[in-house]
Amino acid sequence: MKKRPLFLCLFTVTIALTLTWSVVTQKPTYAKAQAASGSPQLNVNLGGDPPALDPALAIDTSSNSVIEQLFIGLVDLDDETSEVEPDLAAAWTTSTNSTVYTFSLRSDVFWSDGNPVTAQDVRYGILRSLDPETDSGYAYTLHIIENAEAYNTGTISDPNQVGVTALDTTTLRVTFEHPASYALSILSLGVARPMPQWAIEAHGVPTWTQPANIVTNGAYQLTEWTHDDHILLTKNPDYYDATNVDIDKVKIWMVDTSTAWQMYQDGQMDTTGIPLNELDNVKADPLLSQQLFIAPEACTYYYGFSISQEPFDELLVRKAFI
Repeated sequence: MKKRPLFLCLFTVTIALTLTWSVVTQKPTYAKAQAASGSPQLNVNLGGDPPALDPALAIDTSSNSVIEQLFIGLVDLDDETSEVEPDLAAAWTTSTNSTVYTFSLRSDVFWSDGNPVTAQDVRYGILRSLDPETDSGYAYTLHIIENAEAYNTGTISDPNQVGVTALDTTTLRVTFEHPASYALSILSLGVARPMPQWAIEAHGVPTWTQPANIVTNGAYQLTEWTHDDHILLTKNPDYYDATNVDIDKVKIWMVDTSTAWQMYQDGQMDTTGIPLNELDNVKADPLLSQQLFIAPEACTYYYGFSISQEPFDELLVRKAFI
C-alpha cells in the first residue's frame, strides 16, 4: 500500500511453469506438478540478499516474498483474485458502523518452538510495528487503526490506547478510525502479523531472524541463510495446512538475472526471469518457447522527495520528475 502517485508494472517475462515462486504453498496444482516430477527441491532466484526477514521492518518485495512463507497473519490475499481469505483468523464479525472487527483465531496454529499462536501475539506484532523505536517503514499503513498514528508519531505513548485488544487467547478486536473497504487487506501485510515477543527480546534485532534464533508459524521454516548466496526453506511439519504443502524444500538463490538464466539452462533453477537480450532467442527456440510465460503483473511504487533539499524544494521540479 502506497500513499504517493502510483505506477503500474505492465509486463513480466518468466520462463518455466509459473510466474512467481510464492506459489510453493499457495498454488497446490503447481506444487504437485513439481513433486510429481521427482524434484525434491524447488530452486528459485531472489536476485539479492533480502534486507530483512523481520515482518515489522521489511519494506521490499524480496524480503516480503520470503516472510510470506515464514509467517502467517490474520488474513491472506488469494493469489489468483487478491480477495481476502481467512488464515490465522478462522472467522470475524463487524460492528454495524464497520469500524470494529472481532476475529476468532484458529486454535491449531503453533510457533516453530511449540508455543501456540495467540491473539496477544498478533497484538504485540501490530504494536511493535507502530512503536516509534522500531522505526518500521510500513507502519503508516496501520494508521487506519484507532490511535495508531498518534502512537506511531509519539503524540501518545500508551500502547493500550491503540485500537488493538486481545479479548482472550483466541479472540482479537481491532477498532479502526473510520470504515474502510480495504481494512482487511491492511491486516494481511507483514507489519500486522503476529510476532514472537520472547524470541525478539531474547536475541534482539536483527539477530532474532537468523536461522538458529528465528521462531516462525508459516508453511516453511528458515533452515539456512548464507548471505549473498542462498536461503533454504524447509516444510514446517506443524503448519496447520501442511497437507497442502507439496514441496519439502525451497532453495532461494541470490544471483543476477544472467547467472540465473544460465543456471536454468543447466537444470539448476526451476524458474527464472529472462534477460531481455535473450528474449528473441528464447521465442525462436522450439523447446524454450514452450516454457515461456509472459503475463501482466500488477505492482505499485512511489517516489518520495526530501522537500527541504535542492532541487526538490521546488514544486515544479517535483512535478517534472513525476
